[in-house]
Amino acid sequence: MSLRRFSSFLENAKATVKLPKRSVTLVLGNEAADLDSVVSSLAYAFLRHTNDVPPNTQTNRPTYIPVVAIPRADFPLRTECTFALRDAFPTVDFQMALTFLDDINLDDLAETTDLSLVLVDHNRLSPSLEKFAGHVTGVLDHHKDEGCNLEANPRMIAPVGSATTLIVEEWAKYLTVNGTVQPNVLEPELARLLLGPILLDTVNLQVEYGRTTERDKQAVEFLLPFVRGAKMSDEDNRAFVDQLYNGLHKAKFSVSNLTSYDLLRKDYKEWIIGPFRLGISSISWHVGSENGWAVRDGNGNEKAGLMQLRASCHRFAQEKQLDCHLLLTAFDYSMENPTSARGFERELMVCFDGKLATNVQAMGQISRALKASELQLEALTEGEYYIQKNVTCSRKQVQPIMQHILENIGQKL
Repeated sequence: MSLRRFSSFLENAKATVKLPKRSVTLVLGNEAADLDSVVSSLAYAFLRHTNDVPPNTQTNRPTYIPVVAIPRADFPLRTECTFALRDAFPTVDFQMALTFLDDINLDDLAETTDLSLVLVDHNRLSPSLEKFAGHVTGVLDHHKDEGCNLEANPRMIAPVGSATTLIVEEWAKYLTVNGTVQPNVLEPELARLLLGPILLDTVNLQVEYGRTTERDKQAVEFLLPFVRGAKMSDEDNRAFVDQLYNGLHKAKFSVSNLTSYDLLRKDYKEWIIGPFRLGISSISWHVGSENGWAVRDGNGNEKAGLMQLRASCHRFAQEKQLDCHLLLTAFDYSMENPTSARGFERELMVCFDGKLATNVQAMGQISRALKASELQLEALTEGEYYIQKNVTCSRKQVQPIMQHILENIGQKL
């Protein structure tokens, strides 16, 4: 068994985007385009290409194209993505090799080809792409099942720590022959790339954060021999994993040079919930405290910086036509100062706009419901700015909470 090289596949996939073809399958990551989403898209498209294309076949070749669901110009904002790709494939220019959403014309493909969409790291198309829902033929995701695309095959939605874990499981099926995993088949570079999002999403497989499952651990164990060789000791493998995670973690949290606008859109998703449009920005930094976002924007004055930040959120919400915008921050203070008594913390800020901007009753209901939720919010200042004591809850858990709240309010309007 031999595989076409991954980098060659990417180059060929990009080149075929504008060529006439009968059938096209786009493997589409989610709109946040974080590392899990990007790697899942790349690796699953490559697997399908490898598995479905017979050697030396030139006619009726299935076309699989991984798509990063953001404009090309936004990709440098994904600091952990650029680091991971460069770390695994240092000679490949991924800024040029990848296919981005603005490289393709979905309307044209839907009209002129037999278009299929496989969703990875999400199970419902974003509002801007929802008109293409009839083309969804596959789903591999680890978020809450939104009950869409029920006819998709495969339709794998499982509460694992990382969507990439599901992709690795599919690779494991392909690489296992008669109960034996074929050695030296999966490229070490690709195996290294696949490790990254699993480690990052599970906080280096630390179970105390509530984001690691046995399947995530097994996926890492499956990949390590391809990267390191079968004879490496557990101690050596642990040191390697720690080093890889630390590099990714540092890259993800190296965002203090970004503008407020870029921070808000770097890792952003939105949903239509009844009459409301909800947006959630996840930020790998902290708002308050020394060296924080508010202090920076306020030129040393945290209170003034908070006002500046709220103004930035208001402008962002207006651009996106949001009714409610949540900022979820996550930061490990020990990275900034190894002697700090503070460790990993989360903050949450709520900004109301649109239909909710003047609805005092609805705003109060949302605030009370959030405070009563499992997030364990503790107010930091006047207004909707909190420390989130339950650090196990990321956007994956916060969004369903907000969906339930907004659905209840929407029914009463």
